[in-house]
Amino acid sequence: DVRSAAFSPTGEYVLLAACCESVWPTPEQSTSMMTFDVSTGEVLLYFSVKDSAHRVVKSAVWSPTGEYLLTAFGDGFAPSGDGIAMLWNASNGEAVREFAGHSRGVNTAVFSPAGERVLTASYDSTAKMWNASTGEVLRRFTPEHSDVRSAAFSPTGEYVLTSISDRSYFTMFDASTGE
Repeated sequence: DVRSAAFSPTGEYVLLAACCESVWPTPEQSTSMMTFDVSTGEVLLYFSVKDSAHRVVKSAVWSPTGEYLLTAFGDGFAPSGDGIAMLWNASNGEAVREFAGHSRGVNTAVFSPAGERVLTASYDSTAKMWNASTGEVLRRFTPEHSDVRSAAFSPTGEYVLTSISDRSYFTMFDASTGE
């Protein structure tokens, strides 16, 4: 069950992320992500996700430079170890950094336009902005309503937009102040 597909910034490569267990025949059955070359169809990397049978990939994106990949792991409302986002090296498939701190699953993880920040949206009713290089939480956004289904940066990175699942609510925040 493929949950996310994304082109690299140059359009040369594609990232596919599957829900849980491996959907591709690989030597490592813990694989739930892969990248491939668009022009040849050749698989470049299979990514080994620790405990992939218990981790649900909700989203996967490329960094603006194409050097990194970012995945969100979410298991709905169940409190679990899935309340994380993970930064990956796109050239060798190694996990670089874990963005941990949500008490429920993470629905979405995205980069800021310049790639220096990461934004996560969680079932724990918060969105968090992180320093992509250090993993430090820079800001917490708490909309007035329930779980945060998605979050995005404005094209300038000046604002953060969150949306929730139970109604058609969205909230816009100033990224620098959180207001």
